[in-house]
Amino acid sequence: MSDLTDEDLRRIDEVGERFEAAWGRGERPRIGDHLDGPAGAFQVQLVRHLLRVELELRRDRGEEPAPEEYEAQMPAWAGCIREVFASEGGPREPAPTLLCLPSTAPGGGKGFGLPELHGFKILDELGRGAMGVVYKGWQVPLDRFVALKMIAPGGSGDRFRKEAKLIAQISSPHVVAVHDLHTLPDGGLLLVMEYVEGTDLARIMKTRGGPIPEDEALPWMRQVAEGMLAASERRIIHRDLKPSNILIDARRRARVADFGLGQGPVEQGSLTRAGDVIGTPCYMAPEQAEDPQSVDTRADIYSFGATFYHALMGSPPFDGKTAFSILYKHKTEPLVSPVARNPEISGWVSDLLERCMAKSPGDRFPTFAELLAQLRPMAGAASSWEMADDPNWTRYLEAYKARRDSYLLGPPPHGECDRHEFPGGRILRVVRGTITEQRVDALVSSQSCDLAMDSGVGLALLRAAGDDVAREARRFGMVRPGRVVVTSAGRLAARFLFHGVTMGMLGDDWVLPSRDLIAEIMASCFYHADTLNVRSIAFPLLGTGVGGFSREVCLDTMYRYLARMFLHGLTCVQEARIVIFPLEW
Repeated sequence: MSDLTDEDLRRIDEVGERFEAAWGRGERPRIGDHLDGPAGAFQVQLVRHLLRVELELRRDRGEEPAPEEYEAQMPAWAGCIREVFASEGGPREPAPTLLCLPSTAPGGGKGFGLPELHGFKILDELGRGAMGVVYKGWQVPLDRFVALKMIAPGGSGDRFRKEAKLIAQISSPHVVAVHDLHTLPDGGLLLVMEYVEGTDLARIMKTRGGPIPEDEALPWMRQVAEGMLAASERRIIHRDLKPSNILIDARRRARVADFGLGQGPVEQGSLTRAGDVIGTPCYMAPEQAEDPQSVDTRADIYSFGATFYHALMGSPPFDGKTAFSILYKHKTEPLVSPVARNPEISGWVSDLLERCMAKSPGDRFPTFAELLAQLRPMAGAASSWEMADDPNWTRYLEAYKARRDSYLLGPPPHGECDRHEFPGGRILRVVRGTITEQRVDALVSSQSCDLAMDSGVGLALLRAAGDDVAREARRFGMVRPGRVVVTSAGRLAARFLFHGVTMGMLGDDWVLPSRDLIAEIMASCFYHADTLNVRSIAFPLLGTGVGGFSREVCLDTMYRYLARMFLHGLTCVQEARIVIFPLEW
């Protein structure tokens, strides 16, 4: 997916929704009828997406599609078809019969057909997944309950062995332990794990049918973070952290389970086919959908945040009709502020969720250790957004924080308050004054989704630039929050106006400013700046209007972004200004 543009992703999502809607009307649309143009990256991803949608729909109807029928319809796509079938598990085969004998296990008919294994008494089937079948068992020699995960011969044996080795390295009361790994006589594998008596977070959420109270969810998520910290200290990445992989035992303690998609410190690229999407869309970090083999701990931190968000809100952060539409939203749509969706949660928890789910990995907690420090808040503790692991960045942030109050509360006369110099001759100026008087290549406006330019910064720019700019902006129609529209600057000295949309409707939600949304707007501004060879740019305090943040939070968010961009980003911009309009005026 990394070669595709946002417009490509949007088109694939739209085609997929039309395709699925046709099936819902009782039609059987042909995948080939939705293809046009050469077999480039866009067409390849579209075929994969439509084929996965169709396979799921057909299997839900009891059909067993085979790759040969699709190859006959689309012979040019045979390789892609085989790849999708392989990643989806191929045609469904009957359950393996070897070692599966009639059993006298308790539970009446429920026990019939359960396997019999030497040294174990199989009691019940707990679940089935992509990696195999999990049973509850009794280990006879040791007189203990165990969970037995079995994979049939010819299955993903390498991944199964990898899962066992990964979990065995982790020592934590909050990770389900591995006891042993056996090779069965038929070539299948058996993973013997700790049996956790209880349920999982997904079932609890489904039973509640709404938000879980913060004081109940918070201890569980602290324990999940402790388990994930133990894994990350062994350089292990889970890559599929989600509610169903968080077990809640009889003592109400949380345990992390199922490292079947985990990745250890040794490169594991050979265990995953190119083009596969690894993980669960509702909780997957944007970068994981593009390149699952290159993610680091911060992808697990995103999944942690998405899971915690779902628990506290009663619904996932992003939802959609297809997996692709959900992934597209994770990548492109701003997160609805947690405290806006559920005013009952604490402000510091809302901040923590937003930082966990920042679209840029660089804006998230860098480690589970730092995340845990914030999950144990002390009176007067620093905001989760004030933590940084980069010594250079920390030095700039400390210098900024020492002078921040003077920027906001200084005397009325306007002009440059401060100047921060970065490597490569880049300069970040903090200025008191009005945005319209800045002599730079591009000025940034803060507006609602209709681009009306009828209040605040937008109105000030309209009066200075002239009505032609407003007419030019309105031609774009309604623009979703987080996007930036570029127009000419009219009578202003600047070459361009960048109209950043800080609030508006997104689906059924009215989106207000958030830190992630501000960062998304600033990222879009830098993208346009690089495209248009903009060397200098001036920002107002974004998101301080009705329903927005305090000036302090907006200034902090913008300084953090600009400092990181000037330290580590690739951009042609040499000068950025944050323009603060004094309240005394």
